[in-house]
Amino acid sequence: MSRQRADFDVTRNAFELFAQWLELDAPERTQLLEHVAQRDDSLHQRVLALIAADRGADETAFLADSVLLDIAATHAPPADSDPGDRRVGAWVLERSIGTGGMGQVWLARRSDGQHGGVAAIKMLRVAVADAYANARFAQEGRILAQLAHPHIAMLLDAGFSADGQRFLVLEYVDGEPIDRWCDARRLELDARLIIFLQVCAAVAHAHAHLIVHRDLKPSNILVLADGNAKLLDFGVAKLIEHAATEPVTVDASAALTPGYAAPEQITGAPITTATDVHALGAILCRLLAGHAAFGSERSTPAQLARAVVDDEPRRLTDFGADIDIAAIATARGTTPERLRRALRGDLEVIVAKALKKIPGQRYASVQALADDVHRHLEYRPIAARADSRAYRARRFMRRHWLPLGAAGLLMLVVIISATLIAAQARQTAREARATLAVKNFLFGLFTAVDPNEARGREISARELLDRGRERVEADAHGDPALKAELRATLGRIYGQLGLYTEAVELQRHAIAALKSTSSMPVLLVRTEIEYANSLREQGDLKGADAAVADAQQHLQVSPDSGVEERIRVLSAKAKIEISRRDFAAAKRYADASVALGGASPVDAALQAESTWTKASAEWGLKSLDSAEADYREALRLMTLAHGADSPLVGMLHGNLALIMRSQSNYAQALVEGETGLAIAQRALGPKHPSIAIDHANLGLTHYHLGHYRQARELLEQASDVQRSGVGIDSPARAGFLINLGLVLIEIPDLDAAEKAFAESLRIWQGKYGREFPGSLVARAGLGRVHLLQGRLDQAQAELGEVQASEVKRGVRDDASILYDLGELHRARHDPLAAVTLDREALERARQNTGERSRYSALAHYYLGLALRDSGDAVGAESELRAALAAFSYIPDAAHPWAATTRLELSRLLAKRTGTQDEVRRLLADALAIRERFFGADDPRTLEVRNELAARSAN
Repeated sequence: MSRQRADFDVTRNAFELFAQWLELDAPERTQLLEHVAQRDDSLHQRVLALIAADRGADETAFLADSVLLDIAATHAPPADSDPGDRRVGAWVLERSIGTGGMGQVWLARRSDGQHGGVAAIKMLRVAVADAYANARFAQEGRILAQLAHPHIAMLLDAGFSADGQRFLVLEYVDGEPIDRWCDARRLELDARLIIFLQVCAAVAHAHAHLIVHRDLKPSNILVLADGNAKLLDFGVAKLIEHAATEPVTVDASAALTPGYAAPEQITGAPITTATDVHALGAILCRLLAGHAAFGSERSTPAQLARAVVDDEPRRLTDFGADIDIAAIATARGTTPERLRRALRGDLEVIVAKALKKIPGQRYASVQALADDVHRHLEYRPIAARADSRAYRARRFMRRHWLPLGAAGLLMLVVIISATLIAAQARQTAREARATLAVKNFLFGLFTAVDPNEARGREISARELLDRGRERVEADAHGDPALKAELRATLGRIYGQLGLYTEAVELQRHAIAALKSTSSMPVLLVRTEIEYANSLREQGDLKGADAAVADAQQHLQVSPDSGVEERIRVLSAKAKIEISRRDFAAAKRYADASVALGGASPVDAALQAESTWTKASAEWGLKSLDSAEADYREALRLMTLAHGADSPLVGMLHGNLALIMRSQSNYAQALVEGETGLAIAQRALGPKHPSIAIDHANLGLTHYHLGHYRQARELLEQASDVQRSGVGIDSPARAGFLINLGLVLIEIPDLDAAEKAFAESLRIWQGKYGREFPGSLVARAGLGRVHLLQGRLDQAQAELGEVQASEVKRGVRDDASILYDLGELHRARHDPLAAVTLDREALERARQNTGERSRYSALAHYYLGLALRDSGDAVGAESELRAALAAFSYIPDAAHPWAATTRLELSRLLAKRTGTQDEVRRLLADALAIRERFFGADDPRTLEVRNELAARSAN
């Protein structure tokens, strides 16, 4: 009898005994197990494995190891007690975050002051720390030490605690299981496949180091907020033993999870890298189709294990009555019918091959599985399908529809020449009429510059466009297809000029005509994407969503659309999410678009656009280093595509200025901003909406540098340009008004600041509602103005509402709301409450922007005032000096707020003896700064001059 047959018989007998065990009471169960143990130790182990699995497959693991089985067959050992402030090496254990059969995992924080990082520390549980468990635990450390991959949780350290307990220090992964992460974000199938490829790369890396994971499942694959997957838990992995003359195998003495286990793990057959391939197939089934590869959602672990051995895997499109296909389709951003259609064919074949019963019939390696997924994404024939000419032809035609269509047309001409000659003649006549129509259109368009008509007046591009639009609309009897194409082209140009109202109207008509003709599917998709971008610029995000959805639907049924259109759709989705301030969702779409561009030869400008969008999402997620690197790559690609004087290149310089500001590097931000503005002005002229954005960004940089007059001028110009170009309710203008309000507070012109914030709030709230981030920022600005005006009740209501919304949304980005509330309490003569809020503001500012930043400096300053008012002069002095140090992101802390800090510190020190020299020096420095920024006759300058004179006279 073959070994495989013997293993199968043992497994079958184990299932039968397990079924008997289920029907017995406790004494009879014990008697049965003792009888089996005396008769057949191997069979005894299998039955215990089924019992352990039935008690909780994913949580307690499906065990086949005899030592651990004896533990699992009784009761799992309790978790080790909470260690309190226990230290392990350079780490302090904070709280338990997981417990398994052998180990307990703790969240830990670095305690040696080198950095403030966190890690996950896995400690061998005392209850199971025998020689075998120690060996297994040590092997996990040795395995992880060999692995260095961006999608594998990294081993940071290993050793023994002071009491001799073995531990591993691992990278802490704050993510969600891959299936829940994808469902929560309604990821489409292609985006899921791209994340799955990250997992394949991680597993392939482990296999390259002769390591089989053996317990791949969604809960061991966590996805971070930025869309990066991390493979965890190599606790049951094993180094592959191999010899030149023997197949690569490992023993099966390891944990497994029935729903994701391979048949050989359950039957005890040799384990190979094909075991991980099978698990990846089961994971892919769950990701794509939302159901298990084996059994049903109500199956017990024992039933699942039996199904893995005996049953064929469920097809991707096999949605039984127990499955809510509507919910599954919704979680994938589609409809049930479209989901079924997308899953049929190559995806079903890929999953089925990975789930073959016999290891040798599966993919030969994880890389081979990944290669087929790549081929599917690129519409190329997959290796798993039979190499039929018909199949290859279909795949080839899917990628190269246009040239093949032309070749087919030529063949038809040869075969039925008479018919097609007539058809060609009709087509030629149509093209001739179209060519004549285009020539007449252009001739009529440019007669405007004829000296006899222009009469010395310079004709603008806008006038030519308007003239062209009038001619298109006036032609009631022209060719509908040509008219649609002209409208789409004019709409694109209007959009590029920032004239979105006109662009939207033209694009809407063009789309309606293109849908009715069905002769230019690629143009239809591109026009729908451009229409979505125009609507987004106007703030109509729902309309933009609908337009992109239409483009995506037409893309799926368009035979000659390619990778470029898919990239444009993903980029358009990412931009919409950026406008919503959902940067995590934007990052997912942008990552997918960049990945598609990297896998296929596409235009450099399109690559630049995708990378640009990805960088903007990273900025929103505060991944500033990644954002800067991607902005610079986009700048390189855009320069390559369009030249250094392109307005798009100018805009990218403006985005680099944004990064520099976020890093408190305002001098470099000023250089980048001025460079971008100069390029854009030369290319676009003074009235383009992009110029308004450049003005606003440059104005914000001047604001942070304390150049309030320049900032006000630039931001008012930006608001005026946006109002005259895009419209009074433009979302961009709402953003400009918030920044203008901040500047007006510093001028100070509180009445004008109040109007700016109120107008911004009207725009944001009217378009996106009261809870939109822009609405909240504008309301916080109003609260700050009313606080400064002494309207404390009104300020309390506004600032309190913003803080409540922050708490509700779990947002901790803005330190200013806390120190504004602190100042409100200080104004109400409650300095102790102010101290509490200001300390929290300081902690938040340090976390978000670092110690040397505007927000940390102001938090120190306001905390110093609150401590002073509470009677803690020593603490107040310390915080005011810390504020001056934090202002050093500007050379010599030469900033108006630094002058105010010096003034308050001098007043505090003046109450002590022996400090007069420092008091006068602080006042002199404050005076020089205020004269430089405000002028000699400004009341704020005179305030310091008078105080210095009084101190000098003493």
